[in-house]
Amino acid sequence: MPHRAPCHRTHNRAFTDPENASPQAIRAALKICSWCPIRAQCAQEALQAGTMIIGTVTPRPASGVIAAGVQCKGNKATAQRLAAIAGVPTPEYPGYAYSRPDIMGKPCLSCGKPLFKWTRNPADVPEGYVMHRGRQYCVNCRKAYNAALKAEGPAIPRGIRKRIDRKRHHAITAAARAATRERRRRAEVGEQRLEDEAA
Repeated sequence: MPHRAPCHRTHNRAFTDPENASPQAIRAALKICSWCPIRAQCAQEALQAGTMIIGTVTPRPASGVIAAGVQCKGNKATAQRLAAIAGVPTPEYPGYAYSRPDIMGKPCLSCGKPLFKWTRNPADVPEGYVMHRGRQYCVNCRKAYNAALKAEGPAIPRGIRKRIDRKRHHAITAAARAATRERRRRAEVGEQRLEDEAA
């Protein structure tokens, strides 16, 4: 990354160690990245910055850093977000199975209680632990989790996840719904005019 990048002129350690940085430092780092003039170039470099040794060194997405406004975790979601910023298709990393990080015993980023993997049976959670919700937040810290999702920015659309009801989403049905909405709008406007004339 060239030295003209704003992250090279700051002492914010969240860029190089976001897991041990405060939420305020992470927000500040992401804000710096949002107006960086070489953000696309940074994202492209971060797509190949991580390495994995399997006989030979193979490129992987960056992990354990903040690059191009993305908190990189070396997983597929990181690669997708970096590719979207760089304006390139998401690269395929042969022989690489994306894995979820182990959260057992790590503290919740909001309340600080140790996390236990999510389970359908809350009785399985040991005493003193809380159930993991996602992104290192527990199920009790829903507001903080939603705020973290919102701070990350819009998710990359992954296509349709459910079957489409063809009757409900058919073009003729959509046109009929639009016509109904227009009739209702006209009726409301007409009622408003009558009220205005009566007053």
